[in-house]
Amino acid sequence: MRVLEWAAILPTRLKIILTLLLVMLLGTIDFLTGVELSSSLFYLAPIAFAAWTISTRFGQITALLSAAVWFWAEVGSGKVYSNPILYAWNTGIRFGIFLIIAVLLSRLRQALVTEQKLARNDYLTQAHNRRYFFEIAEKEILRSSRYQHPLSLAYIDLDNFKQVNDRLGHAEGDAMLRRVVEGLRQNLRLSDSVGRLGGDEFVILLPETDAEAAKVTMARVAAQLCRVNQVETPIVTFSIGVVSCYEQLPDLTELVKLADAAMYEAKSAGKNQIVFVAVGGP
Repeated sequence: MRVLEWAAILPTRLKIILTLLLVMLLGTIDFLTGVELSSSLFYLAPIAFAAWTISTRFGQITALLSAAVWFWAEVGSGKVYSNPILYAWNTGIRFGIFLIIAVLLSRLRQALVTEQKLARNDYLTQAHNRRYFFEIAEKEILRSSRYQHPLSLAYIDLDNFKQVNDRLGHAEGDAMLRRVVEGLRQNLRLSDSVGRLGGDEFVILLPETDAEAAKVTMARVAAQLCRVNQVETPIVTFSIGVVSCYEQLPDLTELVKLADAAMYEAKSAGKNQIVFVAVGGP
């Protein structure tokens, strides 16, 4: 499994070439060793490789190719059956077995990916869940501390969100939470991370982002969130607390507390605003 996971990061074209070469190599070995030495088990290697790292369709193609190459090697090595129909029968049986294995491995891979996604993401909004977000944040804090790079973290709370559920129903509340995450992702970099801590509270990790850059980013994010959500639910606004750190960063728990405190300061000051805090800045 570790080999397959490592191979998954290779370019697709290279993986296809490796698969085809392996099938042909096995066929050549099968042909040279003759009919007395069976090598059927080894054909599962390229089939598994293709089904796991490339696609279900290419896994099926590899299964067909493996059965055809095995047939070629069998005929070429001089094996003779009492009835020519047995060539087709045996080749069909082999293809069936290879095909089943390719499909099962592909579905196992898909199930594993789905399970990993469910374990990492919030089921409603598809933002990172609390546990996975904290894993990412802890690693990024260590990296930023080591190289003395700036890092910012934003804590977002939806003002008056309870009124949405009370007036419009939980379905509209859920739809709004999804719009929030979509709006966040549209205005953030791929290197930024969005997490849902629970309810209507979200957190954003901004690596390589100092206070000035955080102000620009969060101002854009807040404007987008208000613009998108005011159409459906004008009662909702956003209180945001942002902490920007330099050099030696506090641990994740302390960083979240600082951002949370800044967010509550924004709420206390009348809601619908952003409070920025710099830690260890120039």
